[in-house]
Amino acid sequence: QSQLIVNPNHMLINHMQMITQFLDKYNELFKNFVNNKTIALVGPAESITGTGKGNLIDKFDIVVRLNKSLPLPKDLANDIGTKTTILYNSLNLTDFPGENKFSNNFLNKYDIKFLCSSYPLENEFFKNDILNYIKKNKFGVPFKTLSNQLYNSIEKSTRTRPYTGTCAIADLLNYNIKYIYITGLDFYTTRYYDSYRKINKEQLKKNRNNFYHKSDPQIKLLEHMSLYDNRIILDNYLDKLLY
Repeated sequence: QSQLIVNPNHMLINHMQMITQFLDKYNELFKNFVNNKTIALVGPAESITGTGKGNLIDKFDIVVRLNKSLPLPKDLANDIGTKTTILYNSLNLTDFPGENKFSNNFLNKYDIKFLCSSYPLENEFFKNDILNYIKKNKFGVPFKTLSNQLYNSIEKSTRTRPYTGTCAIADLLNYNIKYIYITGLDFYTTRYYDSYRKINKEQLKKNRNNFYHKSDPQIKLLEHMSLYDNRIILDNYLDKLLY
């Protein structure tokens, strides 16, 4: 009697091929979604408090936020706005356990149109976190990952692992957007606003310079990009930091 022999490696290849096809499709949809749009990228830095730019932020076609920005604190609406269209997230489950375990219900509750991994599937450091998210949520919310080629070029030019914000900026500039206004992102020269996460001076210093991340080369990268790409608009704090 003949037996059907199933090769688990073959099944794994087919599974990864299917995931890659989904990601390719969503990347194309993302390309169309951001095409010719005005974008505000809003980080969780303390430097955004007191700016009174909330109404301005909400008027952009698309508002991008980072990592665990949701739910937005209502008491900061005057500074950070109330709208979120796209969320870039590291999907890292180890640094702050439980904080990046997003469900489809959670993302839909805040009307997120796209969740974007700030890192690539092809990189072994991030692969398991991305696959865990996909396994759990099964593309219930449109999802894309960073291009491996783009990530490698950022890492090579900075010689450090880029922050989520750095990856998000570089990624968005790869598309035909109208312009991007960057605020609340200051490379850990100030702390987070309190309702995002409380950190002390020592933690702030460590975030600027540690085994994985170094802020100075990323500041230089954004300075370079802003000089050569007139689609970038910096808030006052970031403009002073860079120049």
